[in-house]
Amino acid sequence: MVQVERIPFHPRKSVIRDETLAEFIRAGITGTLTEVPGIGVATKKALAEGDEPIKTTHQLFGKFLALSPDEPDCEEHCNSFKFWLQDKNVGNGQLNSIVEAIAEKAQTWIPGVYDADTFKEKV
Repeated sequence: MVQVERIPFHPRKSVIRDETLAEFIRAGITGTLTEVPGIGVATKKALAEGDEPIKTTHQLFGKFLALSPDEPDCEEHCNSFKFWLQDKNVGNGQLNSIVEAIAEKAQTWIPGVYDADTFKEKV
């Protein structure tokens, strides 16, 4: 097995446009994975494969929440989710964008689950 470089999540590495993220946060969830900014056909396919297939947006949010550490720690939580996505063979170019989108949306439902201000300025 090839060792994958683990680069921590940082919201400033996301390539989602502010308008796109705002629209996603405001919109309801339909369950279609491609509604998440950063998820296209290839990522949808990668998420559906393996031992833990993810086929809906609801399941993806469930996985994000399931990876929450026992003691709230935003950086640890986002890194766990990003590294899980890497293990699912999600392309490196979309990792930070998907984490940011899911974390920001989850924050609207569960205040305190994500805070972009906890990440140091240095990227």
